[in-house]
Amino acid sequence: MSTATMWLVIFAGGLGTFLARYSFFWLSDRKALPKEWVRVLRFVPPGVLGALIIPGVVVPSLHSGNVLLNPRVLAALISILVAWRTKNVMITFAAGMGSLWLLQSIEPLL
Repeated sequence: MSTATMWLVIFAGGLGTFLARYSFFWLSDRKALPKEWVRVLRFVPPGVLGALIIPGVVVPSLHSGNVLLNPRVLAALISILVAWRTKNVMITFAAGMGSLWLLQSIEPLL
């Protein structure tokens, strides 16, 4: 692939991405979204977050063979419990990261 072709592909991809994202802003001024769409779109951020986090937690566990003693799985479970009890994102983040660091530091002892 030539350099010019590569830059053309990068530019076209960037333009396509920009237009796809800008279209929501452009169309939102003209007409409001239906209530069903708004209700469904509320679940997009948690779904994307789960899609980003779950593979990082589960896949290393599958390779190690011991799912329940994997520090990532235990830290994820602690984070879920803290999120459920506190409903506070920052406390959940701190508890999850703190428990992951602690569990990874004592993992060689297990």
